[in-house]
Amino acid sequence: MAETSPTVDVTGITLEHCKDYQEMSACVDGDKIWFRFPLFLEIEPRAELFLVPAMLESMVRGVPVHIKDDIEISDQLAHMYREIQAVLKSWNDDFLIAPLQAKTRKDFPVTDNIICCFSGGIDSTYTFGHFRDDITHLLLVKAFENWDKENSWEKNMADRKAFALSQNKKIITVDTNIRAYCDARKFEFSLVHGSLLSVIGITLNPKVMLIPSSYSYTTLHPHGSHPLLDPLWATENTHIIHHGCAASRCEKTEYIAEDQILLDQLQVCWKSSYNNCGECPKCLRTSLALKIMGKKCARLPEPTGADPYKQLALNDAQGLYFLEELVELCKANDNTDIRSHLERIIRTFKIKVFFHNIAKFILGSPGRKLSRLFRKNAWYTARASTLSNRVD
Repeated sequence: MAETSPTVDVTGITLEHCKDYQEMSACVDGDKIWFRFPLFLEIEPRAELFLVPAMLESMVRGVPVHIKDDIEISDQLAHMYREIQAVLKSWNDDFLIAPLQAKTRKDFPVTDNIICCFSGGIDSTYTFGHFRDDITHLLLVKAFENWDKENSWEKNMADRKAFALSQNKKIITVDTNIRAYCDARKFEFSLVHGSLLSVIGITLNPKVMLIPSSYSYTTLHPHGSHPLLDPLWATENTHIIHHGCAASRCEKTEYIAEDQILLDQLQVCWKSSYNNCGECPKCLRTSLALKIMGKKCARLPEPTGADPYKQLALNDAQGLYFLEELVELCKANDNTDIRSHLERIIRTFKIKVFFHNIAKFILGSPGRKLSRLFRKNAWYTARASTLSNRVD
């Protein structure tokens, strides 16, 4: 990391064919980043693939990104580059908008492919279900949950490939060291994952790239995959659609539950990327939703233990959204038992937030700084995140 450099340089963009994959790599601000694609793909070196990490470093330091090779980027994307930065800065005012120095072109190749990002979770399964007849390829990227566990990645690939085969779709699996790069530079990965999927899509030259939404319109907040942000990465030939914001998580689950094939392949777990533990908050929220609906998923165990609701204790507003949706589902299905448990968890969280806000008000800025010292949240020390590190 060359913090004294007047630019964030992207150099040495190459595409190398190896025995089992083809690797596209580049040096970004002194560090090598690589992406490994299947051999059956016809791709060419693309500078856009390395623009996301370069842009974050650039916005932290307030210096331009300079793509030094003669490999051009999309002219359309170059014109939207400042707009992308403006969205990120609206979420975190610590960011500094800086220019992009790169050659551009408009005549990139394009295929008739329609690619859907697919992890097997609620969001991607919902989007797959809506576009099943049009989708030609599913995309799985090694950069998300359990990215550093090789055994999990191999089993995850096998499961997703089996599902793709059953649906007469091709699967594209992409290995990359981008997560390690982000962790080393203290970039919150939740800030960049939608943009990362977008630039991988650009590299694959599809007609349409589908990115499943993480949140609904009513629960939107600064997040690395967002309907404001993802489509801005589109090029002259690749249209990017951020899909699914019109439905809540429970509505998506209800839609999936009408198709047992989609339901039985669900992979929602935080602890594992190839099976569902049934105990983590994500598994529990999904299994409770299905229990309320009277549905069962072959891959998702029933909640176990004396008090499975203990795992649903809330730490942030994002978890609150999902529990409030489950409460509404309980009301619609007259399930008073699960509803009472969920409402107790929500009340406890709101009381905690109430007293926390009183303490912040009384203690002011010094109190907030002291709180950060003891709570050790990752974003407090992040160089790039969806939240400002300033304490007003």
